[in-house]
Parts: sequence; structure tokens; C-alpha cells
Amino acid sequence: MTVRAKILLVDDDQDLVAVLRTVLEKANYEVVSAFSGAEGLSLARTQKPDLIILDVMLETENTGFQVCQKLKSDPSLGRVPVLFLSCIRTKRGGWCPRGCGVEGMAADDFADKPIRPSDLLARVQNLLQRRPGPS
Repeated sequence: MTVRAKILLVDDDQDLVAVLRTVLEKANYEVVSAFSGAEGLSLARTQKPDLIILDVMLETENTGFQVCQKLKSDPSLGRVPVLFLSCIRTKRGGWCPRGCGVEGMAADDFADKPIRPSDLLARVQNLLQRRPGPS
């Protein structure tokens, strides 16, 4: 029996979370969702996801960056891939260049909202395939 990869979605847009959940579940992923940075951190610690999809702008404009820093500095979560999914470039006029998460905040990938389901699934699959093994 194959174990399904578990994905944690952290975004304050409940409608978007519902859509992403549907896309991911149809692709046979197990999905857990959180609607704030604090809830996301808590669920990451208790649910042990294989991948985290994280919005940059949650309660404040940089909450997602702060959550990512905490995740990557936690010994039990630091190896879990993080995909930033945000409309930050649209809302802030491009101050966050492609790859800013990768170099600046230790996220493993960055994608703009809105994202096509096929692009999301390709990114998820890529991140899950290249994730490091247990430490």
C-alpha cells in the first residue's frame, strides 16, 4: 500500500484553500489546512507534513516569511520543503523577485497566485521528489 504524501496548506483565503484542497486531493495527496501563521506552525509540528504550501501575506505582509523562518530553524521541520504561493508581486509592485524565497527565506520554491492546477501539481511533485531523506 502506498502512503499518500501529506501537504499542509497555510493561507488566510478560505476559498482558495478549498480550491487547492480539491486539486491536491484529486491528485491523491492528503491535505491539512490552516488559516493563520500560528495555526500553520502548530499543525506542522503535530501533523508532520511532507510539504508545506505557504502564503506570504497572512495576518501581516510578512507573516509567511516569519513562519518560514521558524519552520526552517526547527530541527524536526527544517527539511520539509516549503512552497511560497502568493500574489505579493502583484500587490507590491514586484519587490519580491523570482527566487526571493529560495535565497532570502529558505523556501524551496515560489509561485504567483493565481496558479494553474497543472503548474501547482508539477511544483508539488518536483518538491516531493527532491526532498531530502530523514536526518
